[in-house]
Amino acid sequence: MKKTIRRALILLFVFAVSLIGFTYQFNNKKISVGSGAEKTEEAKAPELPLAYMEVEGIRVNQMFGVRQELREQELRESITPLAKDRRMTFLVGKSEKAIEGITYDVLSIEDGSTVENGQIVDLEKKNGMIRAEFSLKASIRNSQEYTLRFTVDMGEKKPVYYYTRVLQAGGIQMKQYLEFTDTFYKTCLDKMNSDALVQYLESDDSSPNRSFTDLDIHSSEDMVSWGKLQPELAKAAVPKICAVNSTTATVELDYLISAKNSNKDPEYYTVRDVYRMKISDGGGDVSLLNFNRCTELVFESNGVVQTNTGLDLGIQKREIRYASNKSKDIAAFVVNGDLWSYNRITGSLDRIFSFRNRRAESGKINMDARAENRQHNISIQRVAENGDTTFTVYGYMPSGAHEGRMGVSVMVYSVEEGCAEEQIFIPLNQSYSVLDRSISKLSYVNESEKLYLYLGAELCCIDLKNGAYDVVRSGIPSGGFAASESQHTVAWVDNGKDDRSDTATIMNLDTEKTSAVKAPAGENIVACGFVNEDFVYGFSRDEDTITDYAGGVTVGMYMLNIRDMDGKILKEYRKDDIYVTGVSQQSTGLELTLSIRFGEGFAPAGTDHIVDNVTKENDVVLNPISYSRTAEKMTMAFPDAFARPDLKTTYAELRYRNAGEEMALEWPEVESRRYYVYSQGDLLGIFDQPNVAVNVADQAEGFVLNNGQQYIWERGDWQDTYTIDTGSLPDGIRELGFDEQELAQLIGGKYMTLNLGSATQDCMKYYISRGYPVLGYTKDQVYLIIGYDRDNIWVYDRSTGKPKAIASDDSREMFRADGFRFITYLMR
Repeated sequence: MKKTIRRALILLFVFAVSLIGFTYQFNNKKISVGSGAEKTEEAKAPELPLAYMEVEGIRVNQMFGVRQELREQELRESITPLAKDRRMTFLVGKSEKAIEGITYDVLSIEDGSTVENGQIVDLEKKNGMIRAEFSLKASIRNSQEYTLRFTVDMGEKKPVYYYTRVLQAGGIQMKQYLEFTDTFYKTCLDKMNSDALVQYLESDDSSPNRSFTDLDIHSSEDMVSWGKLQPELAKAAVPKICAVNSTTATVELDYLISAKNSNKDPEYYTVRDVYRMKISDGGGDVSLLNFNRCTELVFESNGVVQTNTGLDLGIQKREIRYASNKSKDIAAFVVNGDLWSYNRITGSLDRIFSFRNRRAESGKINMDARAENRQHNISIQRVAENGDTTFTVYGYMPSGAHEGRMGVSVMVYSVEEGCAEEQIFIPLNQSYSVLDRSISKLSYVNESEKLYLYLGAELCCIDLKNGAYDVVRSGIPSGGFAASESQHTVAWVDNGKDDRSDTATIMNLDTEKTSAVKAPAGENIVACGFVNEDFVYGFSRDEDTITDYAGGVTVGMYMLNIRDMDGKILKEYRKDDIYVTGVSQQSTGLELTLSIRFGEGFAPAGTDHIVDNVTKENDVVLNPISYSRTAEKMTMAFPDAFARPDLKTTYAELRYRNAGEEMALEWPEVESRRYYVYSQGDLLGIFDQPNVAVNVADQAEGFVLNNGQQYIWERGDWQDTYTIDTGSLPDGIRELGFDEQELAQLIGGKYMTLNLGSATQDCMKYYISRGYPVLGYTKDQVYLIIGYDRDNIWVYDRSTGKPKAIASDDSREMFRADGFRFITYLMR
C-alpha cells in the first residue's frame, strides 16, 4: 500500500445540519473546497469589471479581477512602462457594483516587500468607466521590474485585485511600437492593401503555410492577410505589453474576427498575434524581429458539418484533447477553451462546459472579453458508455461561483439531466503559467472518486467523497515524475537527486497499487516515460553520469526496460558501447538520443525509436484536411462510416458547489536556483542551469528570470556597440583564470556568478552592455571580453594592459572549438 503523509480533515457545519461543507487543513491553513450536493449555484455571467492601464493615451494591458492573493512575484501577465513624470493612469471598466475606493501597492519582485503604497484620490467617472490617476513617489531602480497591485473596494467582504508590472527605463518608444502593431493587424484584414506587409515579413520555405493556427514571420503575405477567408474585425484588440526594454518590445494582440462559411452564416475566430520589435539606437522606423499568429474557431453548432465518419471541427490546433467511450460512438473534445460531446448515433452535439455564453438566436456571439480569458484548461477524465463525462477545469475562473479565483474544479456531466455539476473546488495561489506546467502532467480522477494532482514536487490525492487529503509522495525531483498518456499510471524516482535514484515506484491510480524497481549497486534508475501504460526506465552507472564545468549533468543509460504493472519486462533496449542520453515522447512512441563515450564525456551517435505497437485501428482519431477557403481544418473520425442523423445541439446547465470561505492551498516551495524561460508571453520551461535556460531563450527569442524574478538574460537587449572602461574592472579580474569559485570570491556576495557554457558568443553582449566583463575559455588561454562592435569583440590584452580587437568571425570559431565556455556575473 502507498505510504502517505496524512493531513488533517476538519468537518464543519457551515449553515445547518443539512448543508455540510468540507474544510481542509493544509500547512495550518483551512480551505473550504465545496459543500453538499443539496446546495448548488447556477452559472453566473461575469461580474468583476475589467481594468486597463493607459500608456501615452492608448489603452493597454487588460487585467482580470482576482479575488485571492496570488504569488505576486511569479505574476507577469503584462508590463507597463513608467513615463518620465512617473504619472500613471488606471482604468476600471463598467461595473454593476459601485467602486468605493482604489489603492495601489508597488512590490519588490525579489522578496515581495512593499516599496510604495497609497490611496488613489483622483477618480473620474466617464462613460461608465472609472479613471484613476496617480504618481509614484518612491525611488525605484532603473530597468528593474516591480509588481504593481491595485486593490479595488467594491463593498464586499473581500477586495478585488488587479496586477501588472511597472518598469522605469529610458529610451522606450512605446507609442511607436503600439501604433505599429495596430496598423499591422488591421492591414492584414485589408486584402487590397496587404502588400504593405511584405517589407516586414521574411517569407521563405521554412513556413509550411498550411494552417491559420500557426503563422510566423516566415509565412507568406497571402496567409498573413488571411488567404481566401475574407474575415472582418468583430472585436478590436487591447494591446498587452509582454516585455519591453530600451531596445526591443514584445506586444500581444488578442482579437475576434468573423467570416462567413459556405452557408453564408457567420463564424467567429479568436486570434492571438505576438509581435517582437526593435527600434535602432538612433531611433527611426520599427523593425519586426518576430511575429506569430494563432487562430481558432469558436466552435458552435452554427455551420457544423457532419461527415460520413465524424465531425468537422473547423480551424483548430492539431493538439486537441479528446476521449471516447468504449463503444467509440461518443466522443468528448476540447476546442478553443470549450468542452463538447458528440454522439454519432443520435446526432447529439452537446456543449458540456464553457465560460462563454451561448450564441444568440441572431447568430451573434457574446463579445464580453471576460469570457475570452484563456488562462484555464480542461482535462477529460473519462466518458461513460451513455456519454456521462467526468472532467477537471483548472486555472483562472472568469465567471461562475468561483469568479476571480485560481484553482481546480472537478465536474461531472450527466446526459440525462443535461447538467454539469461540480464535485469539488480547490483554490490555488499559483500563477496559471506555473500551475499549468504541473497540473497538465497529472490531473486524474479515478473510479473511486479520488483526484490525483501533481503540484510542484508533490503527488497529492483528494477523496471527493469525504474530503480526505493525502500527500502520496513529496520531494519528487524535477524530471523525476512521469505519467502515461491516459494518466492512470504514474511513476517517480524515490529519494532522488537530479532526476535519478537507485529505486523507482510505479503506481496504478485506479487500483492504487504500487510496485518498485530497484537498480543494482552503484547504479541509478532514470524515469523516461511511458508507452501506453507500461513504464520506460533506464539504468545508468555512476561512472557514466558526467557533470560538465557549467554544472550540467549528462546521464548515459546503458539499458532501457519497458515494464508493466505486474513486473513483467516487455522489452529490453541495449546496444554494445551505445548510451541513451535523452528520451522524448512522440505520437508514435519514444525517440532516443544515442551517444558514445568520448574522452571524459559523450559524443552524438544518432537517434533510435521505441515504437508503440498497440493497434489503434478502432479508435476515434483526429485528421487535418486542407480546404481552399479555410486552409487546414481538423476533423474527428470514428472507426466506421455511419448514416448522418439530424444534428441536435444542447447547452449543458452548470451547477457549482457553494464553497463558502475560500483560502488557497499552499504550493510546495521550489529549489532556490531555478531559471524560468519566457517567450511570446508564455512560460516555456523551468531549468536548473542558467546556460541551458539562456540557450532555450536564445532559440525562442525570449528571456530568462531567476527565482527572484530577476532578469538573467534577454534576447536582443543590448546596444549595437559597447566597451567597458578597463578602469572600472574589479581588482584582480584581469589576472583571473577560468574558475567560477575564484570569480565568486573576487566579486563578493553582492553579485551572482553565471556559468554559461554552450551559450553563443552573441549572448554575451547582454552582460557586456551592462558593464559586466565575460571570461571566455580556450585551451590556449583565458580571454577577458570587455566589448564588442559590429565587426569585432574587444578583449583585455594582459601583455599590454590595453583593449585588443579580435574579428567576430575569428573569435566565434576560436570559442566554438572549446564548446563556447563563458563565465560572467550580475548584481543580485
